[in-house]
Amino acid sequence: SLHDALPILLGEGTPTLEPEKPLIPARTWRGGSRIGEDGESDYLVSSAVRVLEVQDAGAESIAEALAGSQVGGPAKIRERLFVSIAAGITLARLEKALGPSARVIRTMPNAPAMVGLGMTAIVRGTRATRADESFALSIFRAVGDAVALHDERLLDAVTALSGSGPAYVYLFAAALAEGAVAEGLPADLALRLTQQTIRGAEASLRLRA
Repeated sequence: SLHDALPILLGEGTPTLEPEKPLIPARTWRGGSRIGEDGESDYLVSSAVRVLEVQDAGAESIAEALAGSQVGGPAKIRERLFVSIAAGITLARLEKALGPSARVIRTMPNAPAMVGLGMTAIVRGTRATRADESFALSIFRAVGDAVALHDERLLDAVTALSGSGPAYVYLFAAALAEGAVAEGLPADLALRLTQQTIRGAEASLRLRA
């Protein structure tokens, strides 16, 4: 969905999102294009760079449609860098669908990118260049930190750690605050104490590292 791609492209801190609605209709997205009939998975943004974020079942169909469309095609494919933030879709699958000349970079960002504190790992495909890798890193470093990996298999571990990790922190924070409320603290004070506790612990970890 465009929801995931837009903060990365714009470097916005805290955009307001409506979960069931596209943030900007494709026909009004400056420089963008749309293919197919799926109202969410077929947004393709930018001219020189296209960000792909689709559900697993639609990954190849969207890529193949792009490769054969007027906005794609073999000539256009060679001119563009494709940055995938589609979880679980391998480089091999994307390159097969996009065609033999496609330059693809696969990435795993995380939710804190929405507030400028994301952590992203990227892996470049067989035809992506070092310059493509550097460009992709610069995109994701605009909303946090980013690293390049040279073994795509490591993205599974990255997904489990930084990709899914924030959810565990959220659950931990909720448990702390709820426990404090159960002991008699007002909810707003419990949340304030929880947030500062986690913030301070994170700062201490950085100093020790």
